[in-house]
Amino acid sequence: MTTVLKVDVDYKAPEKWLQTWEVTRKHMLEVFGYSVVRMTKHETTKGQNYFIEIAEELAPETMNMLQFLLGDDHTRVKINAWRIQRGVLHWNKIFDRKLWRKGAKTVIECFYCGNMIPLVNYEPLEDGKEVNATSGKEKAYKSIEEEEKARIEKEKEEPEEEPKDEPEDEPEDEPEDEPEDEPEDEPE
Repeated sequence: MTTVLKVDVDYKAPEKWLQTWEVTRKHMLEVFGYSVVRMTKHETTKGQNYFIEIAEELAPETMNMLQFLLGDDHTRVKINAWRIQRGVLHWNKIFDRKLWRKGAKTVIECFYCGNMIPLVNYEPLEDGKEVNATSGKEKAYKSIEEEEKARIEKEKEEPEEEPKDEPEDEPEDEPEDEPEDEPEDEPE
């Protein structure tokens, strides 16, 4: 069975640097006694994600240590260590885009009722691609705020209906003057 090491590089380095990085990572793993089966690179908005398949099966702690030594994002290494300690089965997650940013607004308060409305982090474009998390949120904020303001303005413009002075209809289901039920005598 093989093991896949995942390395998140958050820097758009020149191609020559990346070629040298790949060669040195492969050599480093070979020095530690591991056989590299293949290495794949996926471009991200901030850099690259590398998937390095090795022939040996490793324990999660060893995998996380090797990913750290290979140059994985240090915050990701720390989070993975916490996941491993807690026994999370799929601890080695890697993403090609951010789903949430620290300090980012994830909900807004409704102007009218005060309810908290969750925001969507991205929205599809015409060509099927996605807006990055920040610009998608800003667009979501603006559209929700504009819709809410328009609805409130519309309610203010519409006059409230005043009650009419017509007599109310009497309910039809009420029986007229029926005698009250008397308690039945209980047999002795």
